Amino acid sequence: MEEGKASEKPKRGIDEKTVRSAVQKYLEIHRKVTTKPTRGAGPDFIFDGEIVETKGSKFGFDRAVKQMLDYASKYRELSLALPVEAFTAQRVMQLNALGKIIHKQHSRSLKLLCVLAEPQQGAYRIGEHYAHTLAYNVAEAIGDFREWSFPETEAKPKNYESGMIRNIDSLVQSAIVRLIRQATDAHNIYL
Repeated sequence: MEEGKASEKPKRGIDEKTVRSAVQKYLEIHRKVTTKPTRGAGPDFIFDGEIVETKGSKFGFDRAVKQMLDYASKYRELSLALPVEAFTAQRVMQLNALGKIIHKQHSRSLKLLCVLAEPQQGAYRIGEHYAHTLAYNVAEAIGDFREWSFPETEAKPKNYESGMIRNIDSLVQSAIVRLIRQATDAHNIYL
């Protein structure tokens, strides 16, 4: 598959344990933070007034939103780690709104640690994005896909663009993959 192609789909889901392991290694290597996952209720990682909550590809989105709203009043910095497969158009918009609400109510920013499984076994790439700007960045990335530059010819299928938009979740995930791959501050992790 070519990078940045809208038809690009992640091959598999990532479970929460794997996301947690990748984030732990990311924190150790790239943030120079030594921390272990917490046990029981509460954020998965707590250090220096910051938290990171990790989720796998399949999780209760409403519960995650409630957790982040609860943590916003208690911690200085908030991060939510999600695999690329967990993002949909609806969730990107909801996370955008959540980021703005947290900022308005608590003067804090919600960061998203986007986790991409690389083709090499045990390899992951993690990129940080702010929730309140993710929707804009995803929309811009989707607009830049070469699929939108299909020439106006008779060979172009009728309603080509509307057909593409119907697959919006695939476009969103492809856009996030592109954002992670192009980010200068994204990092590779090997488990």
